[in-house]
Amino acid sequence: MSEAITRYLPSDWQDEVIPTPQKNPNDFLFFTEDHGWHIRPPENDEDDSCFTFLRLEPGQIVKFDLNRVFGDFDLTVNDDRTFDVDGVIPAEANCFRIDHDIYTLQQSLEALVNGDGTPWSNDILEPGTYLMDAYWWSEKSTSFRFEIEDGKGKFVNCAGAS
Repeated sequence: MSEAITRYLPSDWQDEVIPTPQKNPNDFLFFTEDHGWHIRPPENDEDDSCFTFLRLEPGQIVKFDLNRVFGDFDLTVNDDRTFDVDGVIPAEANCFRIDHDIYTLQQSLEALVNGDGTPWSNDILEPGTYLMDAYWWSEKSTSFRFEIEDGKGKFVNCAGAS
């Protein structure tokens, strides 16, 4: 498997439904005569009304969450509740799902297979083979300061609000 690419998502948009995280925070930057500099999902068919509209001013801090996707794996649950995965999942993975279904999301393989004991947890997986994906979301957001240089907007990594 190739190395996972770090992608970014404005932290305010972290929810069950999100736009596609981007390779660069600047991919969310747009300028229009009506709205000036703002962030929005870059997908043309995305319904912008689902995400917080943020008009930007120079010096403004925007927080982003970081994400890495490690791909799909076959997860085999054995009769004795042990399980096997058909590849190597990086240790930093903290999100696991069956069939890309957000409602099966768990923070560990063990919880994915056996449930996590909460009322909203997915059911315990029956023995069998499942398509599973693994990925990572940062636990802390990363701050970027909006700047305009030569008429072009950009985000610059910074320590956060001062």
